[in-house]
Amino acid sequence: IMAEMHSGAVELAHVSAIVSIFSVSLNALLIGAIWYRSPEKLRHRVVACLFVLIDIFFSIVHVINVPIFVSIRGTFLFYPARLIGSTSSNWLLFASFLYLCVSTMFIVCKRFFYRYAQICSPSLYSFISNPFFLALLLLSTAIACAAITLIGMSIFLPQESFTAGICRDFNDILVADFCDKVFLGGSVKETLENTQAMHMLLVFLAGVAAAMIVILYCGRRIDRKVSLIKLSHFSDNLHRKTLKILIVQTVIPFVFVYLPIVIHIISMITYVNTLPITFILSYFLVIFPLANAASHLYFIKDYRAFVFGIIFRPLIKVAGK
Repeated sequence: IMAEMHSGAVELAHVSAIVSIFSVSLNALLIGAIWYRSPEKLRHRVVACLFVLIDIFFSIVHVINVPIFVSIRGTFLFYPARLIGSTSSNWLLFASFLYLCVSTMFIVCKRFFYRYAQICSPSLYSFISNPFFLALLLLSTAIACAAITLIGMSIFLPQESFTAGICRDFNDILVADFCDKVFLGGSVKETLENTQAMHMLLVFLAGVAAAMIVILYCGRRIDRKVSLIKLSHFSDNLHRKTLKILIVQTVIPFVFVYLPIVIHIISMITYVNTLPITFILSYFLVIFPLANAASHLYFIKDYRAFVFGIIFRPLIKVAGK
């Protein structure tokens, strides 16, 4: 695998680290702005802060794993293990991969879903605002992030490492080879003949389609519900601005994550040399967490004032002295 690393993998890792620092910093400041500046009730602020915390988790995992997988020639997606065991263990592994896909899709459309519950379904909103549900959501997010990182890093760690030992334990329990990942990429013939890779691709595409359907459905219901309510000019402008933020924050993952992967798959199937395409598109994947965090800074005036106040207030004091 090390022999297959792209020559620019080190630069990509450096860019990924810088993006991680800035995106986590902006999201941390957003939590502070929500907690201290938001006029919402405590319950709403807790949910909003939790969603930002989930973004921080996945942005850290994203910038750790993306340089690993996009730096290997011709690869983008992977299946966690080569299935060599019984049918039951294969289904269990497939279910675990499906869980990670569903978790990722929820990250994409969670704000639309939350806004839909807030406006259109009080009972659903009450359920997803329940402290037990929020705790379960945070725990499952942490488990998903840990699993993704553990599986990804196990490729490069030495055999005597702790992570490699965990992979060997999984091998024994599930009768699978966690040390032999199934990559989607490389030779077109090899990919098309790889049943596991094609299954993984179908799950991925189905997840993207499901996320788009959820977004379209929730957005349509929100707009229809609000149009039936007589709102003041200020409230109507606030709703339109909120909907615009939701749309932008939902489009960002599709542009920076899913579109590069789809372009890569199309180029691979049409027998185009995927190596330069893969590495160019990998920068879109790496920049995604920063673009997502910066969208808040662009749209939310109070958050922008909060951030600039923290940054420039000490500089003004120093300049005054």
